[in-house]
Amino acid sequence: MRKLLSILVMALIMVVATNEAKAQIAIGGGVAYATGISSPGFFVKGTYDFDDTWGAAAHFTYYLPKDGLKWWSFGADARYKLMESDAITLRGVAGIIVTGVSYDWDTSDIYDIEYKSTNDEFDDLFDDLGDVSTSSTNIGFALGANAEFSLSDNVVLFGEPRYIFASGGYFAIQAGVMFKLGE
Repeated sequence: MRKLLSILVMALIMVVATNEAKAQIAIGGGVAYATGISSPGFFVKGTYDFDDTWGAAAHFTYYLPKDGLKWWSFGADARYKLMESDAITLRGVAGIIVTGVSYDWDTSDIYDIEYKSTNDEFDDLFDDLGDVSTSSTNIGFALGANAEFSLSDNVVLFGEPRYIFASGGYFAIQAGVMFKLGE
């Protein structure tokens, strides 16, 4: 999978390097929510429009910890312009999403709550275990839409719902503001 991601990144760099100066770069961020994670998050995002129809985006989202779980996601998307008017642009979005989760807990807290004994040596053994953590990552495919609402020539509000096809699949939405850097 790393090899595939490396190839995709290299292809993106080559397209960017050989494209005309007509490209449009934008950066921004906002808030996010995902049903499988059930916690709000914050994201940063960058987009690059190759021409009037095709573009790419990369985004990183950090979800607020909930019940000891810490979630994050990173996505790389291809974007295709479906419709554009003076104030609204609609795009189809497809990409790869890497989702990660970690969980930390203190074994002595679990032991104290459930197994407190009268044997001090046994209690000390559990206290010495300390913190334990585990983590996992999952790679999936995302399919969604992007709607942008122009506030000015360089500022747009946007919303982006998508479904992530991965183990256990989930629905995610991002909403925020993007700042165009130049044309």
